[in-house]
Amino acid sequence: LGAKQEQASVLGNIGLVWQSKGEWDKALEYQEKALAIDRELGSRQGEAQDLGNIGSVYVGMMMAAGGDSSVAELPQNDKALTLAVKAVPKLAQALAMFLKLGAGDGPRQCRSGLGKCLKVMGRDKFVATCEKAGIKKEEAEELAEALARPD
Repeated sequence: LGAKQEQASVLGNIGLVWQSKGEWDKALEYQEKALAIDRELGSRQGEAQDLGNIGSVYVGMMMAAGGDSSVAELPQNDKALTLAVKAVPKLAQALAMFLKLGAGDGPRQCRSGLGKCLKVMGRDKFVATCEKAGIKKEEAEELAEALARPD
């Protein structure tokens, strides 16, 4: 069990390195491998982290699709929208898991990515995407409302 958990952690960290270099496909490959191991082990904390990391990769790709990484200049194009649709289910699932586990910084990071997706997608598309991911409409609307509020 320990060696497999270590392997998942190392794979996830390699994915983070690729993400920092903008090598999105490699980042996703390693994060998906880490996720598969954490699911096999039943590690809910690891699974939440991996899902959050995968969502974060999609958010990074979304931001890069606009050619700018500043929140004020969020991309508004089809590619960015497609990537946001991929990010939301991963981030929403990770957020729910982190909150259930009472886990540290994960919820803040998930909310940050979800907030960017909401701005790119618009409220209706965001809520519909959350619903497709298995989140109740009322909860998706509450999440959208909370994310839209200024800090």
